[in-house]
Amino acid sequence: MEFLMGLLAALVLSPQQPLFRQAAVSKGVEAAPAAAEDPDALLKIYDSAMFGERFDEALATARKLQPNNPEGQAFVDGLQASALLGLNRDAEARALVDKAEQLAPSSAEPSRAIFMGALITKRPKFAADALDRMIARAPDMVRGLDQNWIGYFLNHEPDGQKTRNEDRRIALARIGYGGDTATGHWRAADAVGILVRRGDFSGASEFLQYINEPEYYENMLIQKRYAPLWPELGELVGPHLERVRESSLRSSKMDYANDPDDRDKLQRYVNALRHAGKLDDAIALRGTLPTTSAEMASADEPTGWAVNNIALALHEAGRATRRTSSSHCSTMHRCRRNIGASA
Repeated sequence: MEFLMGLLAALVLSPQQPLFRQAAVSKGVEAAPAAAEDPDALLKIYDSAMFGERFDEALATARKLQPNNPEGQAFVDGLQASALLGLNRDAEARALVDKAEQLAPSSAEPSRAIFMGALITKRPKFAADALDRMIARAPDMVRGLDQNWIGYFLNHEPDGQKTRNEDRRIALARIGYGGDTATGHWRAADAVGILVRRGDFSGASEFLQYINEPEYYENMLIQKRYAPLWPELGELVGPHLERVRESSLRSSKMDYANDPDDRDKLQRYVNALRHAGKLDDAIALRGTLPTTSAEMASADEPTGWAVNNIALALHEAGRATRRTSSSHCSTMHRCRRNIGASA
């Protein structure tokens, strides 16, 4: 993944006046040697330096960029701030963030640069501030952010900011981050869970229709803390559970097809197949999972859940044996133990 490719496309290929000289950029294709002052070449160098953790080089490269308008300068300030974070020069980075805000108070481009830079440099508080600004100013931009970046951030949220972190998760669901995919469904379910814990059942009901995962609905219908939502869940899910299951299966199948090596997407697909009654299709995927004790011993948690769901599918299809069941239970135990050991 290239750090500035999306930014460069948005900035220099937009129908509006470009902030830098217009250029064609192809991901993964090396450009011909260009003059040192060429902004496209400088951005490529900056990109490589940031990912290589050569933050002195990234800072020096960003300082060579000379935009001719406030929005461009604010963007460059964001690049410099990101490099300064990598050098642990937080006060200077904060000053440049403030300067960028003054130069372009309505632009989200500097915040996008800072968000990605803060993730690379493992500075979650700066990333949180930048993401909050993007959500407020440019929800379309946030919806276009790579799910791996957002997922990484949500797994490394700032400590000591529980309410703010939860508010941000609700905001991501409210702008529809993830769309009609497993990611979008989980964002909606996460928002429901947060709001229910707060006792805000009216707010929680806003997101029920966007969950589109039968397992989440069924779990809520058997947990007493969701009882105030049961009438609405009954109306929503009862007549349409089959449709929900079909939608869940389509989205999880697409997610898995796009990234078959992702174990989390595999276990979601197996689970969707099982809930949709496609037991043979679910069982057929066991060939992609560990088969030996040694492989099972090092399996991660998503792999364990996939194995567990296949065991359930075998049971529901009447094809389970005692050996199969005990083997799968042992796998889940090992997976959970591995997760606990690495935490």
